[in-house]
Amino acid sequence: PCFIRGLLEAADEGRLVTVSADTDHRRQFLYIDDAVEAVWLALTAPEVPEFTYNITGGTWLTEGEVIEAAIGAVPALEARTGDVPPLGLDGRMGPLDIRLAARDLGYAPRTGIEEGIVKYASWRRQL
Repeated sequence: PCFIRGLLEAADEGRLVTVSADTDHRRQFLYIDDAVEAVWLALTAPEVPEFTYNITGGTWLTEGEVIEAAIGAVPALEARTGDVPPLGLDGRMGPLDIRLAARDLGYAPRTGIEEGIVKYASWRRQL
């Protein structure tokens, strides 16, 4: 399940959300506009010397840090950290390195986590 979508659904329904306080499980997020930009940069680059590139939003956040950003973006969200298992599938994987994408494609994430959540919540309300 989509972590952020689940947070927004909980806010819409007035449900309290508890996420893991475990700081060993971190997650990376990518806003759709940044993903599209990265694809466009790769397609239009005069030369692409690497076979693959990591593209992320440039952060590596605990579930608690995501909650803080989500509450800042959607004040109706009632959430806390607690003694529950992490939801993230990233596990203990380290952050993806986007330096090659920056070097070869000129990629840099433009949309921070809180701004992305605000935009996503606004889009969901329009459905």
